[in-house]
Amino acid sequence: MEKDASIIWQYIQANWVVSFTTQQGEKLWSANAFYVGEKETNSLILLSSENTQHGQMLLQNPKVSGTISNQEKDVALLKGLQFAGEMHPLENEEANRAFELYCQQFPIARQMKETVWQLRFSILKYTDNSLGFGTKLYWSDESI
Repeated sequence: MEKDASIIWQYIQANWVVSFTTQQGEKLWSANAFYVGEKETNSLILLSSENTQHGQMLLQNPKVSGTISNQEKDVALLKGLQFAGEMHPLENEEANRAFELYCQQFPIARQMKETVWQLRFSILKYTDNSLGFGTKLYWSDESI
């Protein structure tokens, strides 16, 4: 399981755009965002306004699902991640620390006044055809 988690985090850290879906009652909404992976907390850090459709929905229901994928045409090299988890706005020192981490990757973010969010993974399913067609690796955190 530890080796699987290491492979999965290498993929997360090699990418920078996450797609996620929020839900409020019967209503669904999807969004994309730049992120920074934070392996120590099994999470992603991203910036977005609380006033967006997804921001308003997350404040009511923090549960999300989504994907991280690259755009590979060769099926033999296809890789991608599916996940479920929760996304919460960070505050105070936690938000400041995460914002600094985010700005190291995306310096232009210093000009933005957006909410800092943390997406904590509960389940990860990683597919990597370069390890053998249809190879899937899993990770889960039952505490979420």
